Amino acid sequence: MNVDLVMSSLQELSDPDFQLRAWSGNEPGVVASFVECVEALLDDSGLSDALSSSVVFSEEVDRNLRELEAELMMIDESQSIHALLRDPGLARAREMAKTILGLLAA
Repeated sequence: MNVDLVMSSLQELSDPDFQLRAWSGNEPGVVASFVECVEALLDDSGLSDALSSSVVFSEEVDRNLRELEAELMMIDESQSIHALLRDPGLARAREMAKTILGLLAA
C-alpha cells in the first residue's frame, strides 16, 4: 500500500480551497478532479484492498477510512463542479478526511 498517496489524497480531499482552484481548472499547470482524488485514495494507493484484508493503520483510523469510503461512494460525481463543491456529502467527506489526518498525526 502506498501510504504517501493515501496521505496526499486525504490532504486534497480535506482542502476546499485547493478543490475550488484545481478541480474547477483554475490552477495553472494542475490537473485534478474529484474522481482522480477518490481513485488515488482508494484504488491507486491500494487502500481499499488493504482495508478489506487487515488492520492498516489502527482500528479507529481504519473505521474512519471505511466510513469515508462509504461517504465518497454516495457522492454523485456526474454533477457540475460547482454543484459538487457545494454537495453536503463532499462537505462531510472533507471533515472526515481532516479527522483522519489528525488521527494519523497523533
